[in-house]
Amino acid sequence: MNRQSIKKLEHAGISSLTRSEVGARRIKEFAANSALFTSLFEWKTYQIKTKVLCWLIFITSCLLLTIVIYNTLNGVNSLPLGGLYPFKDFLPLWSYQEIARTHPVAELYNMATTHQRQLALGMKPDPQNPFPYPPSFLFFIWPLGLIPYNLSYLFWISGTLSTFLFSICKTCSRLPFALGCAIVAPVCVINIWFAQSGFLTGALLIAGIGLATKRPILSGVLLGLLSFKPQLGLLAPLALAAAGLWSTFAVACATVAGLGIVAAIAFGPDAWVAWVSGLPEYAEWFQKPSPGMVFKISVTDNLRMLGLASTTAFAVQALVSAAVAYLTWVSFRRGCTRLAQAALLTGAILASPHTVVYDAPMVVASLILFIQERMETRAKFNLFEILIMLAAFVSPALLMFTSTPFPAATLISFMLLFIMIITSDLSLKYRRFFDAPSALGLKNMASKPSS
Repeated sequence: MNRQSIKKLEHAGISSLTRSEVGARRIKEFAANSALFTSLFEWKTYQIKTKVLCWLIFITSCLLLTIVIYNTLNGVNSLPLGGLYPFKDFLPLWSYQEIARTHPVAELYNMATTHQRQLALGMKPDPQNPFPYPPSFLFFIWPLGLIPYNLSYLFWISGTLSTFLFSICKTCSRLPFALGCAIVAPVCVINIWFAQSGFLTGALLIAGIGLATKRPILSGVLLGLLSFKPQLGLLAPLALAAAGLWSTFAVACATVAGLGIVAAIAFGPDAWVAWVSGLPEYAEWFQKPSPGMVFKISVTDNLRMLGLASTTAFAVQALVSAAVAYLTWVSFRRGCTRLAQAALLTGAILASPHTVVYDAPMVVASLILFIQERMETRAKFNLFEILIMLAAFVSPALLMFTSTPFPAATLISFMLLFIMIITSDLSLKYRRFFDAPSALGLKNMASKPSS
């Protein structure tokens, strides 16, 4: 019996229901509507709807990975015999160590000279692929020249991906489903597609910050090795200082210095001079419009794509970087917790003025840390958190299928993810503070016998 029929019967005076029964029926209807509303806005990790959503995303991501693998293999098979054109950005990585084996490393930072030598190795004339890394990066790619080109690609991708997954397994989550999602996440698929260094940088930062309290020496070494992409490690020293992890901080500094000295001995001190002096030329080249701009996700590049002047874009980037750095500091002041680590991994992408989407596999680890925290505390997600996590996970895939030179969706989703993690971290810590009897000066009162 619905509400309208009950009212008609009551009005006619012939209702067989008492007022209490009518009230109880209405309360049940309200409870049912409230339960439906709650079911939509509250998601628990063990609920069937949550698991179904996760599997749908996983299966869709597997299809994306399958397409990328098919296109990659098809591109290799369609090449003429001896061609060296597949695997996107892997050819430049491979070419750097080939050139360094036969020429002075300092000459790698001469863009025109390097381009001519890359053409001689079989690279297409357009676009240019200068060497922006410090000389120490050559230690990471030197083994690529010991095996044939196609095998070196497989060695690079499988090796860096395995390292990335191992770092997640050791510091984030051991769940097979989490590791599977880390493989098929769109941002990781893009890194496989480009054959870039995102897995390596992600592994170093994930493990470096995740082991900071348990293995300070190893943590410092890993963070020091990340110096070959210094823009992604801007927040790490700040986080270590905020958490008071000075031994890790000292080891990281020593590793950076030691790596620089070894590189100077191996390749000559003039290589470091050439790198520093070549950075302005590379920065000018990087800011030029190009088809690859769609994959640049920093605040600076997005604002420049909107037509803002470079000075304005850099000023806004500085403000964003300062805000991210401050919030990261605040988070780590309360300890190197799982949520603080998640905030750093996402914040590292936002704080850098030079970020491409293939640098962001570490954001997947940030999502895993956030979800793992909720699973262990058996806390629920709200609908907005679900939508933000979904956007952060899926939005990089849009860059592969759209022609718009404005990758704002990925940048905005990462910003919202960072804000969500920081908010959750601070609210959790303040809740624990106010729940503790000593926080309100009630500890002694609770133990004092009543008169």
